[in-house]
Amino acid sequence: MNHPEELESLRSIFEKLADEKVVIVQFHHSFCYACQNVKPHFLKLSSRYQEQAAFYRVELGEVTEAIDHFNISQIPTFIAFYKTEEIRRYIGQKKALLSQFIMKSLETKKVVAESAADKPVIEVTQAKQEEGRPFQVMQPGK
Repeated sequence: MNHPEELESLRSIFEKLADEKVVIVQFHHSFCYACQNVKPHFLKLSSRYQEQAAFYRVELGEVTEAIDHFNISQIPTFIAFYKTEEIRRYIGQKKALLSQFIMKSLETKKVVAESAADKPVIEVTQAKQEEGRPFQVMQPGK
C-alpha cells in the first residue's frame, strides 16, 4: 500500500503543491481521534488513486504555521490543490464523503485543465473558528 508522505514544514508543502497532479493533503493532529479514525481509509484511497493524485499528510503539532496559512479551523481537514490553487476542501471523517471529495477533486482538475478561465472554481466549506483555540477537533460521527 502506498503511504502518503508526512510533510514536516511549510516549505515542503509549497514544493509539493507545484505538482502537475491534483495534490490532496490531510491536515491532522496526533491527539485527534477523528484524524486517527479516518487515516486507514485515507491510506487506502491514496493507494487507489496514486496515479491520478499525490497524497500527503501534515501533522499540525509539528507544522503549526500551516494552521493560519491554510485557514484550518477544524480537524481532520482535507484540501485538494491543483497547480498551487485550492480547488476543494472537506472537513470530517466520514469515509463515503472523503471518497466523494477525492473523486470530485479529480473531476475538478479535468475541468480546470480544459477551462480557459484564469482560476479554478473553488468549492470551500469553512467552519467558524472557535474562540481561543487555533482549530476545533471533529467529534466522532460528524
